[in-house]
Amino acid sequence: MTERTSKRWWKRPVTLVAGGVLLLVLLLAGAEIWIGIKIRRTIEREAAALTGGICRVEVRHARFNLFNRSVRLRGITLSTDSTALAAKGTPLESLRIELEQLFVKGIRWKNSGGDRSLSLGELTLQSPVVRLVRNSDYRRPDQDSTAPKSKRNAREQLAAFAGQIAIGRFALTGGTFDYCELRNGKRLCHGIDGITLQTDHLGLDASSSDPEHDFLSGDFHTTIGGITYLLDDGNIKLEIDSLGVDTKTGGLSLRGIRLLPQLPKSDFAALTRNHTDWTQAVAAAVDCNGVDFAALLNDKSLKIDSVAVRNVILGSYKNRQVPQRQRIKPLFYESLHKLSWDVDIRRIRFDSLDVTYQELSPTGTTPGTITFNELNGDFFGLTNRPRNGRTSFTIEAQGKLMNRGRMQATFTLPVDSTDNDFTVTGRLGPLNAEALNPITEPLTNLYIDNGRINGMNFSIAGNAMQSSVTLELRYDSLNVAWMKNENGRLQERKFLSAVLDGLVLKHSNPDSQEMRTGSGTTERDQYRSQFNYLWKSLLPGVKSTLMGRDRKRHRDK
Repeated sequence: MTERTSKRWWKRPVTLVAGGVLLLVLLLAGAEIWIGIKIRRTIEREAAALTGGICRVEVRHARFNLFNRSVRLRGITLSTDSTALAAKGTPLESLRIELEQLFVKGIRWKNSGGDRSLSLGELTLQSPVVRLVRNSDYRRPDQDSTAPKSKRNAREQLAAFAGQIAIGRFALTGGTFDYCELRNGKRLCHGIDGITLQTDHLGLDASSSDPEHDFLSGDFHTTIGGITYLLDDGNIKLEIDSLGVDTKTGGLSLRGIRLLPQLPKSDFAALTRNHTDWTQAVAAAVDCNGVDFAALLNDKSLKIDSVAVRNVILGSYKNRQVPQRQRIKPLFYESLHKLSWDVDIRRIRFDSLDVTYQELSPTGTTPGTITFNELNGDFFGLTNRPRNGRTSFTIEAQGKLMNRGRMQATFTLPVDSTDNDFTVTGRLGPLNAEALNPITEPLTNLYIDNGRINGMNFSIAGNAMQSSVTLELRYDSLNVAWMKNENGRLQERKFLSAVLDGLVLKHSNPDSQEMRTGSGTTERDQYRSQFNYLWKSLLPGVKSTLMGRDRKRHRDK
């Protein structure tokens, strides 16, 4: 009996230790559960207290882990009381936030000499959904200057809680943001879906003297699955299928970009508030490399090594039968000069660009149409700040006119706002002149019966006020008819056509072995587009060539 007992002497202490460990585990588990309940109740209570009952927070489950100092919250919902918001007098109509899970790890709180700081080893937000409604038409009543000052703003409140917050790793997955605004009596809703964001460092310093540099971040990577945004009172919708940003590699990519009018082109100008032109743009992809995100955030400077734009379709429709408010339209480089921030893009490459421009004359029934097809080209050295002796940037483009004649142009545009001079040189390849009827007949009442354009070379020099052109247009067998609009139909003016064809128009160039060189000047109409200025710059050279006026002649070699 004694021998048996001596062999089992260890069982009692083992049982005691095991029981103690089990009791400790149960106590720790109970403590964690109790702390989790306290955290959940504190969040729900303090949210209502801090917002004066405007916000209500519900947490389905909270769990605290003592070993790694982590908190896991599940089923979080924040909602607002619309009655309380209205009584407070704020443009915010409603706010609702749903969060499937929030996980915080490595919590450290420091309070030294009144300086409070909070550090988190990791913060993860899973499937957050934010829905916000705001009344943009709301106007806050005039406040009495003698009334007590409002409460501290969010930055001051945060500084009172923790002047500095540091997060080692931050991750957000599956996010959704829906924003609706009430504007001009309409409800306009925008949305961002599939938001994913990750960074290895995130910080906020609310105690700094410079509010613009409160936010600190390491390299981050973010993707967005879809963006929808309404413009112009909902008359235009912007859609982006996906967006990706990687600050470590300096990459920015967009796929499926669409700017879509929501009204028919024939009615767009009449039905929109500002009577703007119908414009549609679709691009398959935009890729940016070498983006300096630090300069963008800290110095408000846009610096990019290269941009590639692919498969773009642009369409524009101008209805001159609907009066529009006159406004000065700056040239492209003038708009660039007026930007308050620096722009420096080494190269922009565009491939497969198709442009269609239509215009309905004040008395016409059919719009004139001109197309530029299969455009490819580059912007070189696009900037608005002269550096290293650079005084200009260059645009080179080539493609087809009316999907037939090959064309090429080089634009040299000024960098410095004190220099407004620019040049454009280009050429047009062989083209049947009848291909121009879709633009000439509706807008100028000129119908081309026959003719062949064998080529054109031109050079334009100008500034923001006027331009001059030198042009060589080679053509032969040109015959035209002058038309008039009768009861909505174009009819030929036979007498004027005969005069134009027989006495005014030169049917070929060169003729009698002589080449006519056209030239002339034009004043810019600041209320018309840049395309209009380019076309009007060419017109004096074309007219002088077709009519044989103010021409220079030389032997064709």
